[in-house]
Amino acid sequence: MAADISFGFGPAATSYLATSRVGQGFIRAYAKVYNSKYNKALVGTSKQEIKVGGTGATAATPDEAAIAQARQRATNTKRVGSSKPEVQKPVFPNQLSSSLKHELEQAARVGAVPLRFADEGFEVAINSGTVKYVVTESGEVLIIPHTVNGIEISHAVLTNGQPVLAAGQADIAGANGSFIGISITNHSGHFQTTLESLRIAREAFAKLGITFP
Repeated sequence: MAADISFGFGPAATSYLATSRVGQGFIRAYAKVYNSKYNKALVGTSKQEIKVGGTGATAATPDEAAIAQARQRATNTKRVGSSKPEVQKPVFPNQLSSSLKHELEQAARVGAVPLRFADEGFEVAINSGTVKYVVTESGEVLIIPHTVNGIEISHAVLTNGQPVLAAGQADIAGANGSFIGISITNHSGHFQTTLESLRIAREAFAKLGITFP
C-alpha cells in the first residue's frame, strides 16, 4: 500500500519531487527522519511506493536490507585492512609423553607440586636452589624445584604433560616478596624449547617483577 506524504507544496513542486533524482532523495529522507510511521513501510522492500502531495506521482524507495549489507561489508573490509595480524607464538609439546605417568608418580611421592607466583611455597622453592619453570599456553608461569629428596622433577609435571610456550631452568633469590633473577636458561629435555622461547620466559617473569641479567 502506498504511503501518502503531503509536503504542502504546489503541483509543480510536488511533481518535481516525484520525478527528479534530488526530489526522490528528499522524499526518502523525509520519510525516514521526520515521519517514523512511514519508516516501517519503507524497511525491507525495494518496490514500496510513496505518493507525493496527493498528485499520484510515485517514487521507488531503496532496499534497506541491501543498504545495510553493503554498509556491513564496508565496515568489515575496513576492519580487516586496519587490523594487524596476530603473531602466533610457537607451542612446544612434551617429547617424552610415554614417561609422564611414572614422572607424576615420582613427584607425588616426594611431595613436589607446581607453584604459582602467589603461592605460599614459591619463595621457599626459589631459595632452595635451581627451579624448573614453564610458561603455559595461557601465559602463566609455573615453577617446581629441580630436585627433591634426590629425585629430579620433570618439566612435564608442571603442566601434566600439556604443551608450553617456554620451559627451562632458573635461579632466583627472594625475601619478603622481593625477588631478583640470577640466571635463566631454556634447557628442557622434555619440551626442547628454542632460544626465542627464552624471550617469552623473560617477559613472563618480568610481569611478576622478576628480571634477569
